[in-house]
Amino acid sequence: RHGRLDVLVNNAGGQFLSPAEAISPKGFRTVAELHVQGTWQMTHAAATSPDGFGTAQLTDWAARGDSLLQSARHDIDALNVFPVPDGDTGTNLMLTWQAAADALDHARADARSVDGGLGLAEASTAWARGALMGARGNSGVIVAQFLRGVAEAFADLTGGADAAITQA
Repeated sequence: RHGRLDVLVNNAGGQFLSPAEAISPKGFRTVAELHVQGTWQMTHAAATSPDGFGTAQLTDWAARGDSLLQSARHDIDALNVFPVPDGDTGTNLMLTWQAAADALDHARADARSVDGGLGLAEASTAWARGALMGARGNSGVIVAQFLRGVAEAFADLTGGADAAITQA
């Protein structure tokens, strides 16, 4: 049961509130990419690590997420029509994620200068705190809460990182 990645939760999503014939091929690709590619990239990062899941893989998740959100930002903004058509969800997600990734990078740099490294629990806590402090809009707060759950699971780690991912 433990020792492998049992569950991966994808809390990202998008939708069109229009008839199928009104959805452009580009719009469909954007939604499909958001739902499928993001999940695949996170799974791939966890599954292909030779040493299991640790701070390096968490940093890779942060970088991959940043890259995906930068490329999908405007498309997600254009999809944003409910509950308020404010058109900034992609921008808010990207800025929140960048704040989280920056906080993780700073924590890793500080730890290297003091004791040579940063543990997974500390790294994920810094990542989650960065998301909360840099959260933009409702979508940013939701991402920050998700990352908080991940950090709490890593902080309570007893059965290895794979078990913590399952708990998160």
